[in-house]
Order: sequence, then C-alpha cells, then structure tokens
Amino acid sequence: MKHKIDQVWNAFWAAGISNPQEILEQITCLIYLRQLEELHSGVAGADGPSQPSTYSEEIKHLRWSRLTEQAPQNVLASIRDEAFPRLRDLSARFQGHFGQFRSVRFTITTPSLLMKVVDLVNDFDISGASTAGALYDYLLGKIDGRFGHLRTPPDVVELLVQMMKPNSSDEICDPFCGTGELLVAAGEFVKRLDAGGPSEGVRRGFSANPWLLPIAQMNLALHGAEQSDLLSVDPLGRAADALGEYSLILANPPFGGYYEYDQLSDELRTSVGTRKTELLYLVAMLRWLKPGGRAGVVVPDGVLFGSTPAHQEIRRALVEEHSLDGVVSLPRGVFPPHSGVSASLLFFTKTNCGGTDFVWFYDMTAEEWGRDGAHSSTLADVVSRWNKRDTAERKRTTADQSFCVPVADIVANGYELTPRRYRHEHEMKKLARDGVWRLGDIAQVIAGKVRPSPADNNVDVAGAGKEQRVLRPSLLDASLPGIEDLPVTARAADSSSTLREGDVVGRDLAAARHWTVLPRHYEGVQAGQGLLVVRPVQGEVPAEYLAAYLSSPQAERSFPRYNIIPRIRPKELADLLVPACDGTFTEIRAAMTRLTEGVDEAARIHDNLRRSKIAIFERIGSGERRARLEQAGELSSLVAENLRRQGEPYRLFQDSYPYPIARAVRRFKHSSSPAEKHEAALLCVEALILSLGIVSLSLSAQRGWGDLAEVQAWVTGMQQGGVSLGHWVGVIRATGTFARGSGDEAAGLAKATAPKKGGKGLMADLGSLVEMRNKIRHGAGPRTRAEVERSLENLEKPTFRALAASSFLARMSLVHTSKLRWLPNIGKYEVTGLELMGDHPDFEPAVFETDRPLADDRLYMVTRQGEVLPLWPFCVLDDCPTCLTPEVYYPDRLKGTTALLKSLDRGHELEREEVFEDLKRWTAAVSAN
Repeated sequence: MKHKIDQVWNAFWAAGISNPQEILEQITCLIYLRQLEELHSGVAGADGPSQPSTYSEEIKHLRWSRLTEQAPQNVLASIRDEAFPRLRDLSARFQGHFGQFRSVRFTITTPSLLMKVVDLVNDFDISGASTAGALYDYLLGKIDGRFGHLRTPPDVVELLVQMMKPNSSDEICDPFCGTGELLVAAGEFVKRLDAGGPSEGVRRGFSANPWLLPIAQMNLALHGAEQSDLLSVDPLGRAADALGEYSLILANPPFGGYYEYDQLSDELRTSVGTRKTELLYLVAMLRWLKPGGRAGVVVPDGVLFGSTPAHQEIRRALVEEHSLDGVVSLPRGVFPPHSGVSASLLFFTKTNCGGTDFVWFYDMTAEEWGRDGAHSSTLADVVSRWNKRDTAERKRTTADQSFCVPVADIVANGYELTPRRYRHEHEMKKLARDGVWRLGDIAQVIAGKVRPSPADNNVDVAGAGKEQRVLRPSLLDASLPGIEDLPVTARAADSSSTLREGDVVGRDLAAARHWTVLPRHYEGVQAGQGLLVVRPVQGEVPAEYLAAYLSSPQAERSFPRYNIIPRIRPKELADLLVPACDGTFTEIRAAMTRLTEGVDEAARIHDNLRRSKIAIFERIGSGERRARLEQAGELSSLVAENLRRQGEPYRLFQDSYPYPIARAVRRFKHSSSPAEKHEAALLCVEALILSLGIVSLSLSAQRGWGDLAEVQAWVTGMQQGGVSLGHWVGVIRATGTFARGSGDEAAGLAKATAPKKGGKGLMADLGSLVEMRNKIRHGAGPRTRAEVERSLENLEKPTFRALAASSFLARMSLVHTSKLRWLPNIGKYEVTGLELMGDHPDFEPAVFETDRPLADDRLYMVTRQGEVLPLWPFCVLDDCPTCLTPEVYYPDRLKGTTALLKSLDRGHELEREEVFEDLKRWTAAVSAN
C-alpha cells in the first residue's frame, strides 16, 4: 500500500498538482465519500430528531459503490458536479457532523488520475483502525517537507501523552489540532489503559485552517476515534469565549506572530497586554481548563525567558496563581525542516490558588534528534523521571540532566523557566576552571531574519513604529544610525527578530563587523537578515565585555571560516570560547564603562583633529589657510605630547594622585640603579598606604566611626610608642568594610577596598606589600644585585595594581586653605588655597565654594560630589626644618606634650603641640567610647 501511495502521489505531480496540501485534501475527501456510504445511514439533527438518510432516493447514484462502477469520465463528472457540492451542502445543513467540508473543492481534472486515486481508496482497509491509521500516517508524512509545521512530530506526541496520562473520563481538547495527531495518540493511550472499555470523556479539536479539518477528522476516524468533535474556529477570536472547559489540554500551537487587538476575544482583550500569539495561546488555554485541569503544551523557548512585561506576567501567573509542574527543553531539529526553532514542553495545572512548590526540569538540548526521532531510551528516561518528580528527583542537583528547582529560586530569577538558567552555574564553574566561558552558555545567539523586499520601498515611512523599522547589517558602522534613519519593512513584525536593549549586534559577513551594544531606544526594532544578535543572559556577563571581545582580533581569529568567506553562523558562534574574567557582573561592567569612556574620548579627540585637517582645504584665502594650518599643527602637537606623557605606565599616578604619592612615583620612575629603584618602590608603598590611611581616619572621625576596633588599635599604637603600617592597613580595611555595610560610598573608599573574586583586590595587595616591606626593613635582604632585581620585580606588580585600584584618589582634591571669604549674594563661602595634587614643584591655586566656614592653614579633601572632609589632625602641610621646603606630614606617635610628625615623602620629623592637643582630645574621646 505504501508503494501504491507513492505511485499515486507521483501521478498527481505528473498531472501538474504538486501542492502536498492539495493532494492530501483530494485523497481525504474521496475517502470520506466512501465512508459516507458505510457510516452515515442517518444523521442526528441539532434538535434531536433523526434527519433523512444522507443518500436519499434521488441521489442514491452518489453512493460510493455505485459511483465508482461508472465509466471514468462519468465518475469524474459526478464527483465534480454532484458529490463535492453535496458535501458542501451537508456542511451548511449539519455543521456539527460535516462542517469540515465547508470549503472543499475538487481539483482532479483527468479521469486517469481520478481512477488511480479511486483504486487507492478502495484498497484502504477502513474497518481495521490500526492498518488504516498507519496508512494515513504515511500519507500525512508526505506533507512534512513543506507543511511540517502543521504536524507535531511523533516523538513529541508520544512524550506529551505518556507524561499527561489521559484517562477514559478526561474531557480532552486540542485547540490547535492541525492534522489531529495529539487527539489520536490520546485516544489510543486511553484504549490501552482501559483495555478497550467504554470511554466516558470527549475529544474536541479546533482549527483556524478550514482545509485541515477534513484531514484531521479522517485521521481520527481511521484510527477508530469516531466520537471526536472538530470545529473550524479561531482559538483567539471572539467565538473562542464559548468553547467550553476541559480537564486535559494537549496542544502544539503555531509559533510566533502577532494578533490584532480588534479581533481578539473579549476575555483575552481585557486580560492580556500583548499581541504575541504564543502568550495569548497560554492565557486562552488557562481559560479553557476546568479548575484542576491539566495541560501539556509545546511552546517556543522565548516564552520561557522573554523579558517583556507580558512574558514575565504569564510566567508569574503559572507559578504563583496555578501549579507549574514541569518543563522539558527539546533539542534543536525537533521540527524538521524548521530545525532552527527552539522549543520546550510546558506542563501545568489550573488551580486559581497557586500550589507550585518545585518545578521539575529535564534538559534534552544536548541530545541528538535527527529525522528518525530521538532514542527511545531517552524518551523513556524523561517519562520515568517525570513520574518521580515528587520523590527521588528532589535529591538531584542542577548538574544532572533532570532536577527540581524550589519556587523561591524561580521567583528570584524573574520567573525564568529555562533549565540552562539553573544548570549553568555548574557548567560555568567547570568552564571557569579552564579560564573560558562558552558563549552559548552565557548568551543566546540569534540570526536576523527580515529580508529586503521590493515592497519595502512602497511603505509610507511617516508614523512608522519601531516594529516596522529594520536594522540591516549594511547600516552598522562605528556609530549606530538614528531610529528615524532605519528603513521600514512591509513585513509583519516577527518576535524572534525583535531587538532588545543590551543586545550585542554584528554582521555575519563583513570585513568590519562593528559589534555594538544596543541602547534602550532600539528596543522593538527588527533584526535584518545577515545580522547576528548575541543576547546575554541577565546578570551573567556584561554585554559591553562580550562586545569588546567579539570586536577583538583574538575573537576574529577564532571565528570559523567557510572556504575563504569569513561568515559566522549562529550555531558555531554559540560554541565560541570567551576568555573568563574574575569579578562580579557589576565590577566587570564598571571597568568596561571606564574603558569605553577613555576610548570614546580618544575618538572625540581624533575626530576633532581630523576635522581641523579637513578645514585647511576649504575654499578660503591662502592667508586664512596658512592660519588654519598653523592652528591645526599646534593643536596636534599639544595632543601628541599629552598622549606621549599619558602613555607612560606611571604617568597618570604622577600627574593626578595626591602630592605624596605622586612624588614617590616620580622618584621611582627616575631612579637610575636597581638599588635606588628598589628603595623608591618601598617609599611608593608607604606613601600609598599612609595616604589611604589618612583618608580612612578622617572619614571615621567625620562619620563617628571611632569605635571600630582597628581605629582603636591605631589610637593605642599612637599612645604607646608608634603606629605600624599594619595598623594603617587595618584602619583602611575596617573603614571600607563599615562604609559598604552602611551604604556609604566614603568618597570611593568603599568600592576600592571591596574584596574581589578569589581573595584578590586592593586590600590583598596592600597586605602582601606590608609583609614584604616589613621583612626588607627588618633586615631580611636583599643584599646582592640579583636579589635586589628579584625583590624589585616582586614589589612592582602588586604596587602597580594597588595604585591602579586606588584611582578614586585622582577624583578628589587635596587642598591647603589660605583664605576664606563670605559671598552674601549666594549665601556661601569662597575658599582659596593650594591644590596638592600631582608632583608639580609649585602647587596650583585652588578656589571652591562651601556651605560652612573652613579653618585657614588646614588640609581638606574635596570629593567630586562636593563633600569637604577635614584631614586635620591626621595630615598637616608645614615647612620642613631639614630641607626648607613644604612637606606633607602625618602623626606617628604622641611624645610628652607634642605630636611627633613624619613627612610622607622623605620621612623627616617634626614636632607640633597644636596637633598634639587636637589629637589628644580625639583619641581620648575614642578611648572613652
């Protein structure tokens, strides 16, 4: 019979009928004509009384047995002119039984082709459900090539039915029945379960495609499911409000697309704020379920992780208002030839009162799923573990293929329902040990789909919404075009091609791919064909980091090549290994932001220079041209000189850090011998720690944090013979920790001292530097030149890291006040003084305004936010009696009635009674507390 089906199929093609849908429709309707004689001797009317026989006396010649006895030409004429119109007439009179014939048409035009089909239909064993059903399944398989999206793959059908376990009392509904596979499988499962006993339930299917109904009805009838009720109705339209309620829904709704609000049912229009069909289908199914009713549904993966309010709301409703039972992620290739569709199975129970404690997940995404289906052992494992979801499965971890996740974790992750979201931690740890991330584990890779169309040029651009705008690869450049400059497409918006804020976009085929992070105003724009979209998993790796790596030569060399064409395909891009980076999401993003700021500023400078160069050759007089040339040359020379200076590794510290640190860095840079450089490195360490310590003590005194144990230890050291660098480091750590705990930025100290992943960070470097410095100062070496060079190498790396981590010092000003003046017009004080920043031999004048008066001849720290913090008595500017130049001093210990001060730069000593008095009062207050 299969061979005969192939021959008839080929005969249709030879006759010029090549549409698989049309061929299947013709064969199905002819099978119906044969069935009408055998199954419909009478039809029950809507009001109950019996109707006349389907074949009354005047049309008895249309019975299949008599019809096919005629000459082929007469058979063709009778079916075309009488039988098919009769089917449409029955559809109008008895919609409950014949509604599927409403739009059938007869398209066979040759008697020879018709008789081949008649011969095939006569050979169908209609009485044997298993045989007839298998043959019809073979016929349905013929449409997989072009209309595979209308059928649910057999493995998925079997999995849904095995997991939902329908019974004889279930009222089963497939609101998107297609060709009826799910209803057929449910009926056969019930028969096996009840050993052929009577079925009390009903089976109902809906379809918005009228041409599918005869096929679905025939599929059910040939599988022995005569009691099924199929209706041609739009499941989202107004007629859907009265479709009834069911105890079990099995569904594979169409993927993607938008629905017009004015065509929605009243129920959906008032309850859902979206036009996305995949979300509307879920809401509608909840409406059709009875309380306690269950559903097993195929959904596109976007439903599980979509970030729009509508996506999050439907997931929230499933989790919190009903019972979400399980999620099975299917492998790619489940729906051939549409293998790019990524889908999952969603299982839930309508409760209207919550009930989700755990959600069971099974991740099949790593399975090989070819055209012959998945391995039966895998499907059996899914069913077996599903049955244990309330017992043994609770003990499994996210490293396993199946596991349970508490509802609290689901809520904490924004109701995301992808197994990868909860498995990735285990996988990421494994990859992190290798120092890499797989891009597909930290981001979703999507290919742009919107193709250019001649109709695009005919669309009126005025008033076009974002969903009609298309970002095409050719428009990607160093900077993104404005939304209004994007072309408009005539094609309806496709949710799978809709761009979002934070997406990283680039070209799949280009010499310059221009990987770019999309800003918020690009949300809703469509992705054009040839565009690659990398959508980072929320909170994992910043989009800026991924864009920077994808733009790098290292990534470009890693992209696969196809012959000589440097094209990137989404699947291969997902397997790209991205170098891992220590640090939290926030830390990495902040660092990338600072890097971008510098790159953008450099680009702005370059753009200014380029414009000044172009301006030379505009239409102007030769004198003006010479003036512009001189101006451009001077500007370029100044920029080049500054860039050369800033290009030196330590130049930024030397130019922008507080004076004591800048002077120490200068000495380190200009030291000629290894021994001098080694000593200068130690002075850099001491100057940095003391400067950070002074800021920390001043913050503690100003904020009232003097009762911190480390601050009290510093006071004790001051009173009992001296403060060590370890005491200073303790104060820095304690102040930073307390500031973070209380939500105080502390002028930037809180963030700078935060511990990094792996026990790294500023405080770790300061601790190791103090340890090395103490060993050296206490006589542990180095002695030989080789030892000095090794010790210098060990010192320099953590010193540079510590200097770089203290960059908040460059965003403040150290000011020595000299004059205060009241400004009555604005109600503030004007402070004049000297700014002690950088290594300049002469301090720069400083003028700023403050709300409160400041003392003359004192040091203050002025933050970028405008906070003015007194550094007295922990830091003093005074003339050094030894070198007769101004020095910055810090208190080292209390001695009699004076405070012994030491300079941060040279270690020269100075005694000051005034500092002693103020320091004594403060330490006494701290000790009392």
